[in-house]
Amino acid sequence: MSQLSCGHSPGHGLSDVPCPPKITGTTSVNKVAAPQIQIHTYSHLFHSQQIHFQLTILKDSVFIWVGSEGNEILGDLAIIMPPLLRNKGSTGTTILKSDVEELSKQFGQKLATKFNKQFFVSINLPPNAEEITFAEKKVIDILKEFFS
Repeated sequence: MSQLSCGHSPGHGLSDVPCPPKITGTTSVNKVAAPQIQIHTYSHLFHSQQIHFQLTILKDSVFIWVGSEGNEILGDLAIIMPPLLRNKGSTGTTILKSDVEELSKQFGQKLATKFNKQFFVSINLPPNAEEITFAEKKVIDILKEFFS
């Protein structure tokens, strides 16, 4: 009994089954990339108040949490997308809201426009302008280390 080039025997009902295509040339093995997640935590003293920062940096997005000593909660949370065009503003929404000022969203929009990345931002500080300005400056300084 003769065999087809792929090894099928005509007498066993496989003559109607097409042979699989031959693979020629070299083959490559896809390597699985390691996750690129970085988690960084910082604490800075502002006057007598300890301010805590946690930044989770992914490939194209950053999760930022800022809170003060004794207020380590996830209060506000905003998601902000970078602008599609350089001369346009970023788009965002607040998904968890505990105050009417939307500090997390406003700060996230500044960051998304500046660094052209998606941001998840949770600012959980008392409404003290000096403390918030201090925290925003620290976050920007930290992000510049990673995205400059």
